[in-house]
Amino acid sequence: MPDSPSVIEVDLSCDHCGTVVEGQEDLYHNDRLGLAVCEDCDADHPPLHECDFCGAEHEDEDEAYSCCRHECHECGTEHRYEEEAYECCMPQCSHCGATYSDQEDADECCRPSGRDYPSLAPITPYVISIPGIEGRPPRRCSVEQEVTKGGPEAARMMFDFGFAAVDGIQYYSWSPDPGRVGVCEDGSLPGAGGEVKYSRFNLADPEHFHRFSEAVGRMRQLAREHRVVRVGREAGTHIHIDVTDVNGKRIGPVEMTALHELFCYAEDAIYGIAAAGWENGHRQSPSSGGYCRPVPKIDQANAWRINRAMRQERYFGLNFGRLLSAAANCHCGASQFGAWEDCTCGVFDTATVEWRVFNASTKPQTIHAWLLLAHAMTAHAFRHEVGTLPVNAYGVGGADQRWEVLEYLFQILPLSPLEREVIRDAAENSPLFKR
Repeated sequence: MPDSPSVIEVDLSCDHCGTVVEGQEDLYHNDRLGLAVCEDCDADHPPLHECDFCGAEHEDEDEAYSCCRHECHECGTEHRYEEEAYECCMPQCSHCGATYSDQEDADECCRPSGRDYPSLAPITPYVISIPGIEGRPPRRCSVEQEVTKGGPEAARMMFDFGFAAVDGIQYYSWSPDPGRVGVCEDGSLPGAGGEVKYSRFNLADPEHFHRFSEAVGRMRQLAREHRVVRVGREAGTHIHIDVTDVNGKRIGPVEMTALHELFCYAEDAIYGIAAAGWENGHRQSPSSGGYCRPVPKIDQANAWRINRAMRQERYFGLNFGRLLSAAANCHCGASQFGAWEDCTCGVFDTATVEWRVFNASTKPQTIHAWLLLAHAMTAHAFRHEVGTLPVNAYGVGGADQRWEVLEYLFQILPLSPLEREVIRDAAENSPLFKR
């Protein structure tokens, strides 16, 4: 037999460093070197990372990412294009978004020739929020802020800063879209005034309460820093609370009766807080137009008696007019049986309870206190037992009694400790709470 062919032994080695390896499985193809290499050389020469814009290779992945990116010279944020980096922190027109190298130029962008109001410096606004808490589900609300001077300037400012969709003062019954602001004419105010409407804001929603807070803060700037906006005794602040919360639960006849009783119990204290920031008195007096009169006091109150009494006057400090009109116009049959919460014809969807009691103000903290009080009392009406509270009518008590009533409200109303302090501060700023 012929001899068996001899086995030729080949030494396998790394093509990069020459290290001999035991077998073929110990060699690795390295894309970066283009060679068959040992495990150590393969690890020492990992794949390069390409810039996805210019194709340049980098050992570090972060370097490849930053290769063709441009930094904003202000904040350092990286952008793919140099133009984006240049515009990153440039002042923008608040209405159309155009960028400018100068803030004053940005302010002038969408403003017609001739400045309507002074340039407003950047602000960090006081936050006005009404979060949903136990016993107080979120409700949309509207605020009507009457001013005796500066209405046209306020309208222009709201448009310039993007709070309003239209420029200029609108007709009296016009209303902005939900979450927007506008200024309307009001025959009860001087010609240079107007009614600033903050329409149907959900102050538990961050987008809404941040926009609301900045808009109120800008009005404060016009009033205090520049004296463009003025308020007077003939002006007031009206707060509308939706009768239906965001979960669909609606005020019914029982809750309306309960809210009436709560208001009657706290009326003197509420009028006291409503005068926050004023030297004396309140605009319910005839000399001030009588635009927020004390509510009728009703023995053995029920929904029918409240309906009959409250329909006599639209200027009561607490006004059920829109709620009762919705009940009268319901055509699905629910209101006939007092089942307002079961109404399906939509008449209650935009119904509100109006709080007319508050004086005019541009101070954000005061407006916050009033909103908190109105929201909390509305929420508590759903668990208040009618017939359990006495009447403390406007003008019949003193400061000690007002504080006593307020402290009781703090015990029963759904308010956080910080919210109670906001209301307490407003009371301390009122002459009717001075002891």
